[in-house]
Amino acid sequence: MLTPLDIENKKFSKQMVNGYSVEEVDDFLDELTKDYGKAYKESTEAKKTIDELTQSLAHYKNIEETLQSTLVMAQQKKLTKCIICGVFALLLIFFFVDRMYSSNEFMLWSVPTIFGLSIILFPFVIRGIELPPVLSDKKALITMLWDTLWLFLTIIEVCGHTNDVAGMKAGCIIAFVFVLAAWLIFFDARYLNANGFIKSAIIVLTASVWTAFADDICEFLIFGTRQITIKSVNFSDWTSNICVNANVYAIVLVSGVIIASILFVAGGIKAFANKK
Repeated sequence: MLTPLDIENKKFSKQMVNGYSVEEVDDFLDELTKDYGKAYKESTEAKKTIDELTQSLAHYKNIEETLQSTLVMAQQKKLTKCIICGVFALLLIFFFVDRMYSSNEFMLWSVPTIFGLSIILFPFVIRGIELPPVLSDKKALITMLWDTLWLFLTIIEVCGHTNDVAGMKAGCIIAFVFVLAAWLIFFDARYLNANGFIKSAIIVLTASVWTAFADDICEFLIFGTRQITIKSVNFSDWTSNICVNANVYAIVLVSGVIIASILFVAGGIKAFANKK
């Protein structure tokens, strides 16, 4: 962009024939320099004002985002406090009722109740709690650990209340088998460095394999029985329990393998395309 000084210092070559009057050109340039200088100054000041307003707008926008984040955090903390107070009040009711009737069943009521409520409410509670930086991005992992802990505490408390050692052992084994599948799916979805198709394929394959063989694994760990139910598959027989189970397991397993294979292929194609 030309400046007033550029116009003022502009020189033209002189011609003897058909040339412009030097005085008229100089007078015009002087007038043009004066008017252009005024417009140039106003344009510079306007640009400076726009830059300042843009910076102020960005500053206030950051303040607005901060206030919104603070408001959301405050609401989450309020919800967390309400949940904790509600659970504590419920436990107090259990305690006083137990003392009133001397039933000694406070733990029997409390542990399963906390487990059931935590499955639904603990994710909301953990969101409203400020954790150290090293744990701030591991709230999902903490939730899984919490639910797993209370699942086993529930089994131990319920079976221990009736001195059912065999039931406690069987319950813990069954819980371990199915919780292991849940943890595998969790780590796949949360931490596996792969695209969505690959993750979905592993989840489908894990779920179908566990559905087909989890019962056999539990039977072996609890009773020492060596069996593979799916070997009894017979699609012409839907009357006996063993055949029904085997047929369902076979359908689930085959369907899972097919779907997982399609997802693996789609994931491989997407990964190959992204490398290009």
